[in-house]
Amino acid sequence: MGVSADLVDASSALVAHSLTSASVITGTHDLELRFDGDEIYSSRQNRPYILANLLLTDQREATLVAAEVTNVYATTACEYRSFARASIYLPLVLRK
Repeated sequence: MGVSADLVDASSALVAHSLTSASVITGTHDLELRFDGDEIYSSRQNRPYILANLLLTDQREATLVAAEVTNVYATTACEYRSFARASIYLPLVLRK
């Protein structure tokens, strides 16, 4: 089973893409999509993001589309700086 999705902004511009696959048997399963924080940081956009273009594929014999959804979920507003790699913000101290 494969799952892929895009993280887009309000104007549908691509911010990040994620893809994962796993061997599963019949039943309910959780598959985790991880989006690259560097890509989100590079977008330089403080806004809600939309999980879009979700694609579920059956990969047993050949890759077949099992389900597709355009707009799945909207996040709360996020600050892009939260996704910076190991950033340390120190207060600015000025002396006269």
